[in-house]
Amino acid sequence: MGGTSQMSKVHSYLPNNITHTNGGKRKVEHLNSGIVQSSRFLKLGISHGTSTKSLGNMSLARDYDGKTSLNLKNVFRLIGVCEETDVVLFLNLTHSANIALVRKIPERKGKIVLSQESPEVVDIVKAEGIDPPRDYIPHPEKGIDACISNSTGLFLAVLPADCAPVFFYDPTNQYYAIAHAGVLGAFSGIVPRVIQCMQEWAGSKPENIECYIGPCISSSVYRLKSSGLWEKILQDRISCEEAEAFDLKEHLRAQLLRVGIAEANIELSNFCTGSDTGLFFSNYGTKAIEEKNKQGRIISLFGRK
Repeated sequence: MGGTSQMSKVHSYLPNNITHTNGGKRKVEHLNSGIVQSSRFLKLGISHGTSTKSLGNMSLARDYDGKTSLNLKNVFRLIGVCEETDVVLFLNLTHSANIALVRKIPERKGKIVLSQESPEVVDIVKAEGIDPPRDYIPHPEKGIDACISNSTGLFLAVLPADCAPVFFYDPTNQYYAIAHAGVLGAFSGIVPRVIQCMQEWAGSKPENIECYIGPCISSSVYRLKSSGLWEKILQDRISCEEAEAFDLKEHLRAQLLRVGIAEANIELSNFCTGSDTGLFFSNYGTKAIEEKNKQGRIISLFGRK
């Protein structure tokens, strides 16, 4: 398999050992040593997690205090990544709908920024999406906003601001995936497209796939209608009333249900990056432009040992 595929459109800081529940019924996620993890994925023994602000900035491009490399090493240690033997692929996020199938190259280790030309890329779907404003991201078509793999010793990494990191795992064939899904990704259908790619590339059945929508902005603070995106880009896709009530997590959950993911196999984070600004870096939760430009980033990691 190789080359390029084309697809049709389709709170203040909390202490350690916090457990979130879904309506008091079952454990949804844990916060321990500064890492948020899915209870379901922990039971499956999958290496994953999302960092919090207590562990520092994870963006090398925003390394204003010179501590990012050390911060990353600490998160890698907490999640179980060994830079001497494992590889961490940092997805080039542009709010695209592009999805790559990747594998580990034995001689390449440590931190690697993934591009469409990287040798780790086995196949790629360049799907038509909703481009962000060009003054914000000049070349969104060059991005990779979701990856799928079954390699061991490989970890997929995204650095979201308020967008959702979405984790996918099929325990029947041990394929795993991560997607960066904000408003544009949601309306471009990147999450259901990941399911479609897992079906085509891995033979996965939707009813077997486990999904976790990680910490992201919530409807309690985010108003799509007044964000600028609705007026500039999305008026022909969602009504004014729907934009006012838009909920990113619930939108993504509905998309997963529509492509056959079992409701019991979907977990939604209870954390909100926009209101829990003592816990997460947040672009939306930061009002001043100069502060936005200096905001750090959390990291979401997913892989197999």
